[in-house]
Amino acid sequence: MRKMSRPGRFWNLVGIRCSPALLLLPLLLLSVGCSKTDGELRAGFESGRYRTVVAFGDSIVSGHQQPESWPEILGRDIASMYDGVRVLNAGVSGNTAGDGLRRLQRDVLDHQPDLVLIAFGLNDMKNGVSLIRFEEDLSRIVREVSGSGAQPVLLTTTRLQRGASMLARVNPAPYNDAIKMLAEARGIPLIDVNDKFKGLNTPEYLIDAAHPNGEGYRALADIIRKGLIGE
Repeated sequence: MRKMSRPGRFWNLVGIRCSPALLLLPLLLLSVGCSKTDGELRAGFESGRYRTVVAFGDSIVSGHQQPESWPEILGRDIASMYDGVRVLNAGVSGNTAGDGLRRLQRDVLDHQPDLVLIAFGLNDMKNGVSLIRFEEDLSRIVREVSGSGAQPVLLTTTRLQRGASMLARVNPAPYNDAIKMLAEARGIPLIDVNDKFKGLNTPEYLIDAAHPNGEGYRALADIIRKGLIGE
């Protein structure tokens, strides 16, 4: 959690002086109903509001060494239920949130999306991007997507394969906590992929430390579909 840069800077809430950082913690731990439920997102598809969906992220989105990734699978699934829906794949291998921010206009906003699935974090932690910088880049992506009129949806990361050497160098938890806290603070939907990916971080679903195989991508598409429209 980010430290306060200027001592004495507090918010007053019902007579209690507390820091913004401390206020975010209960928002994370307790559900206060600020963000849209899957029912509200489903209503957007049912009403025809969400037609163009962009999946925006890194190689987990683009589909590293696989014929198709979860956006393609998700697109078929949702299009079979809601006419006219298309899911565009705007994943680029190796991208951090900062890299994504630099191509946001060209690869996402120029498509005039109705809903954007935002999935970054693994490369930020792998490449040593500071947690503060990650939070700032991700927050700006969310702000610009919202400002375009599209609905942003944040995704936590998949899980690294059990026993992966990368786990000795990185700690995914703070980055995923930052994603959750941003969703709560901005009142936007969150799909907690990291939680739902429990038990799937094995060679049965992954080709290496991080990248899914075909079965992994099918499972990931199912997780995200359920996060959008429910069971």
